[in-house]
Amino acid sequence: ITPDEEVYGLGRRPRVASAKMAAVLERHDDVFRALGEFIAAGNRVEIVAGNHDVELQFEPVQKILVDGVVALWSQCPAARRPGAASAEAIRAGITFHPWFFYEKGVAWIEHGHQYDECSSFDNGLLPVAPDGEHIATNVDAATLRYLSNRFDDVTPHSVGDWSFLGYLRLTLGLGVRGLLSMLKSYGAYVSSLLAVWRTETRPTRRNRDLRDAHRAKRRRLSSQWSLEESTLVAIDRLAAKLPNSPLAPTLRGQALLTKKDNAGARSAFEQALARNGAYFPAASALASLELADGKPDAAMARFEAVLKVDPKHLQAQIAVAELMALRGAAKEQVVAKFEGAIRTNPSEYVPRKLLVHFLLARRDYKAALVAAQAGVTSMPSSADLLDSLGQAHLAAGEVNQALNAFGKALAQRPNAVQVLQHLAATNVLAGNQPAAEANLRRALVVAPTDISVQRELVSLYLKTKQKSKAVALVKAIQSQQPSEAIGYFMEGDILLADGNTAGALAAFELARTKRNPGLLPSRIHLVLTSTKRVDEAKRFADEWRRQHPDDKAFIQYLGDVALAGGNVAESERNYQQLVALGDPAYPVLNNLAWILLKRNAPEALPMAERAAAMAPDRPEILDTLAQALLAQQKYPQAIEVGRRVVSLAPSVDQYKLSLAKILIAAGEKVQARQLLEQLKTASPRNAEKWQG
Repeated sequence: ITPDEEVYGLGRRPRVASAKMAAVLERHDDVFRALGEFIAAGNRVEIVAGNHDVELQFEPVQKILVDGVVALWSQCPAARRPGAASAEAIRAGITFHPWFFYEKGVAWIEHGHQYDECSSFDNGLLPVAPDGEHIATNVDAATLRYLSNRFDDVTPHSVGDWSFLGYLRLTLGLGVRGLLSMLKSYGAYVSSLLAVWRTETRPTRRNRDLRDAHRAKRRRLSSQWSLEESTLVAIDRLAAKLPNSPLAPTLRGQALLTKKDNAGARSAFEQALARNGAYFPAASALASLELADGKPDAAMARFEAVLKVDPKHLQAQIAVAELMALRGAAKEQVVAKFEGAIRTNPSEYVPRKLLVHFLLARRDYKAALVAAQAGVTSMPSSADLLDSLGQAHLAAGEVNQALNAFGKALAQRPNAVQVLQHLAATNVLAGNQPAAEANLRRALVVAPTDISVQRELVSLYLKTKQKSKAVALVKAIQSQQPSEAIGYFMEGDILLADGNTAGALAAFELARTKRNPGLLPSRIHLVLTSTKRVDEAKRFADEWRRQHPDDKAFIQYLGDVALAGGNVAESERNYQQLVALGDPAYPVLNNLAWILLKRNAPEALPMAERAAAMAPDRPEILDTLAQALLAQQKYPQAIEVGRRVVSLAPSVDQYKLSLAKILIAAGEKVQARQLLEQLKTASPRNAEKWQG
């Protein structure tokens, strides 16, 4: 096993492919037994290799498949009847085709991947790498191997998950550990494609031999199917990568980004768009660069340019809607964009799903439920939309309806881990802990090393006083991932909940020696401070920061602790360091804006604006922005933001009081008085405070 396979799974070599084929036969024996029965009835099976099963071109893999079908047929009662098809007949009924199947006057059948620049191979009839016996890597295979297979929430065939802000949403939700894993995977993805490009473009003898062997196979096919060789040559050339394809400059741009050459990357992406103005990967990459430069209007222009070329481009429409939401556009404007994407792409579930989740994020649960129901009505068999409907019911407090929707989603996709997690969480709300445990255990059968499922199951065991089960699962995690910190981190948490501080610290210290410590240093520091070991906590913090100067999660934790303890100056130092490191989280920007606001620093407003741009639906973030605008005497903007805060959290009286103060400062005393009267009526016990 290679180092790459240790991390990303087994590759596509003949020996590995043979083992995979044997495992598939064992797991899906009913399918292959049915194939044997199908052939025995006088039919034949023609297998045309595609890009995802290209290993079927390996003869050892073909032999295992055929032998498996023959063996399974021989076990059938029908195989023992007089006149039943022999093993040789079953074997002869399966034929493999490396390119196409042709029956004159009836059909020409091929997979078609050779006409897709991301899925094709330079030598389709001999698709092995020039530097070995393994299958050559293309963009499609690299994407699956290094990106989508590594993250449960990424669906490779869902355009929504590959949209501009789809990656941003996913990345923000992964946490520090997940983000680092994503960056590592993305680097491996780009590196693998660059290695392929370097290897396949060299004028080596091996490359010449592969091309000659591909042509020789093509000649044999022309003879086999009684076709002119020139016909196959012409078709083969259709599959060649076009010289004006935008793919090559886009890959070059991605590689330059990993080297922090933003100017070179920008030039490469521009070249890609010059070749194809609707090529979304290049447009979204440029939009990301524009956002990083603080130019949201320029980012929006990138997507709008794609829509000028292709007005129905789904990813571009979604990106426009998501970018508008990110910038705090009015709910109605964003909804209109999603609805436009739905109208122009009625058979796509993605814009319907994103509309539901946008409305949930805006806390408009009624509208989210209506949108989810409309989506399910249009696409009743969509597991994704049924799952979204369940989440909408749950947000609206309709637990039984949520259970029903999640159940229907599972009927469509029985092994959907995320739906099983949603159903388990709803089971807990319904007071049915045994069902929750059963669904989480079912999810673990599908994804036995999924740490999010394991965490939820451990938490459920602890809540239901099943400590022995929690400990056993944590020990299993440690066995599954002995070099990772997570299992020992969880063991420490269990010991801590039992009051065994010494044991917890010992487990945490062991976790420190493992990979991906995540929030571990914060937990150690918290335990030390909570047990009055202040000096030891300070030494630990100083040592950790010296060894890990870029650990943003720990720096943010220290800033939050200092702020909670009233040490504003220390808190500001930590938050400013996070800003200097780049890409600070919106809570950091918000807290820093609040600190700057308290000492009347003019930098408070731009800091609050940055936080609000990242979290346009968070009332506590927008409240800070409203106060920063007030401090700068920008009354109209402060009133507008203040009203939006109240609309997002209408039950929080403090936000209404803040808006009243803004109205008074702006000279809008009549409106302020009306708002205060509403507060007095709604909360008579606080009438004196509202009067003041």
